Amino acid sequence: MRLSFLGLGTMGTPMALNLSRQFPVTIWNRSPSKCTPLRQKGLTIGETPAKVASQSDIIFTMLFDGPAVESILTPEFKSALRGKTLINTSSVTVECSHCLASQVHAVGVHFIEMPVSGSKVPVEQGRLVAADSCGRLLRADWIWAYDEVCGEPVSYYDDGGAGRVCESGERAGLDLKAFGRVLGAGSLVSLYSGLKVEKMVMGHWGAQETVRDCFNITELIRGATGEVDAEAPLIALCGELYGMAVEAGLEVKDMVAVMKVLSKEA
Repeated sequence: MRLSFLGLGTMGTPMALNLSRQFPVTIWNRSPSKCTPLRQKGLTIGETPAKVASQSDIIFTMLFDGPAVESILTPEFKSALRGKTLINTSSVTVECSHCLASQVHAVGVHFIEMPVSGSKVPVEQGRLVAADSCGRLLRADWIWAYDEVCGEPVSYYDDGGAGRVCESGERAGLDLKAFGRVLGAGSLVSLYSGLKVEKMVMGHWGAQETVRDCFNITELIRGATGEVDAEAPLIALCGELYGMAVEAGLEVKDMVAVMKVLSKEA
């Protein structure tokens, strides 16, 4: 099985290197200088995204943003993808992901959206957390490649773009159980986060700490920082949200009920 990797930034370079430990990998980057160190490690450098895709069975992309992804979607690139699997790990908008999916599906490409969570150390260790948009059967065809990049279970979604709604809230279609699995697999996991996600999943708003108490605490912190002429922008934002929740009649509910304000349910 031949793999390729497009985009060799902070995340892409170690991801490509991890894949190359078990499989032949062809690489491409907009700035060719980033490819040279990887050639010395046995990876093959491709001339263009289209030529790279033509030599590969599975193509990974880890490009900077949506416009960078869209810039490689030339007719030649899409033609070279026909009958192959494209796995996009780039950070892009839901709209960009849907656009990408529709364009490559039209030419007979298996498209997998796989946003990853992690930073330099986890990616170098092959311990990224990912949420993919493919079904279990399709995933079985490339699980061996995934295992070289990510060390945690995948959360499953039905269509391209769904993996991005973790950042948009339940109103946008977030699967809270899937969100809990992704959060629980990452570096931010804690007993506290587990308890709060469980309450959101179950819809149990009985207070462990009330919205009203949280609002009062933010007001105390804002007062204290104001006395020493310090800035606390995140506390101010939290205070605003808790204040809105109080006004919405949620003051005696658990602090996570603030999500009702964010989703405009209150």
